[in-house]
Amino acid sequence: MTNQNNESNTGNIYRTHRVLILGCGYIGIDTALRLSESGNVVKIMDIDSESFSRIPKDRIDSNRIEPILGDGVFEDDLRRAVRQKIDIFIAATGITSVNITAAQLATHIIKIPKVICLVDDEDIEEIYSQIGVQILNRRKLTVEHILIDSMEQK
Repeated sequence: MTNQNNESNTGNIYRTHRVLILGCGYIGIDTALRLSESGNVVKIMDIDSESFSRIPKDRIDSNRIEPILGDGVFEDDLRRAVRQKIDIFIAATGITSVNITAAQLATHIIKIPKVICLVDDEDIEEIYSQIGVQILNRRKLTVEHILIDSMEQK
């Protein structure tokens, strides 16, 4: 007897995403490394070329992470970074105003399908989530993880 529903026999099929991360600090680097490990094509943009020294050389040499010198609040720099189509943009600098500005450019001008923006201010979080930008509040994420980890049974 054959199974009528072939979909239940196959796992989910995921395609490689093309991701641009703004900010080559700890969050940006860690995100880039994890995304590249899972087979995604990752570009990471920063205004400080020295910040790229934290990217493992083998990731750059194998084209798994491409460093791009530029400022995400300038449309020309973002357009240069997205010459090839980008599926996901992550604004992860340590400066909320930079993240918000870049996220708005990526969403409304460049039309990147999925935009994620890290912020520190709850008021900003509410305002910008209403205009199509996916907002992640750093403080809330940290507290949530602390609560989950502290309540976990060992």
